[in-house]
Amino acid sequence: MDCPQIPILGSDNEKPLKLAMALAFPRAARLTCTRHLKQNFSHTLADKVGLPSQERQRFITQIFGYNGIIVYGTDHMDIAYRLQHMAESTENRSVQKLIELMSPLLVENAKGLERPGLHLASPLWTSNNCESLNHCLKQALSWRSLKLIELVQKLHSIIKTQHREVQRAICGVDEFVLLVNIRGLVNPKMCCIPTLENNKNDT
Repeated sequence: MDCPQIPILGSDNEKPLKLAMALAFPRAARLTCTRHLKQNFSHTLADKVGLPSQERQRFITQIFGYNGIIVYGTDHMDIAYRLQHMAESTENRSVQKLIELMSPLLVENAKGLERPGLHLASPLWTSNNCESLNHCLKQALSWRSLKLIELVQKLHSIIKTQHREVQRAICGVDEFVLLVNIRGLVNPKMCCIPTLENNKNDT
């Protein structure tokens, strides 16, 4: 009998949020946004450790760069070994301690990314898409708290707007117009319109 797929949840490193996720989904794999980890690591190196910019960038590149430990580590055990070796070979005790504190999060990320059926373009997972939607939601709410029913209605309105934008982009509706060479790829039934001939001129 096949086991149900274990969910994979992602967030920044906000402790109350991660605790709530662990309580609600104790068996879920959890990912921490590497953009937030990178920013926190860089700011700590600058503000608390006091490393010069060039030296900070060297450590950041070694861990988060496209040729760094996270990308080229073969699995979570290899990443853990590489991070440990990096910390042990660092003479600056403050930097060593910082790498040791961050390592469990990076290793946990690697474990989550090893789950069967999960395919990401890069192991440098970020919550950028969620952050974008979060910003849109805050703007739509004018940064105000709403009652639950009002919040649901506002979310529904945002989703409907997104669907309309997708339809416009696909079908050349309103101010969006498809080029002649790709109009033939669109199924009129999908657009809920009989033809695209009456659309505006190509732009």
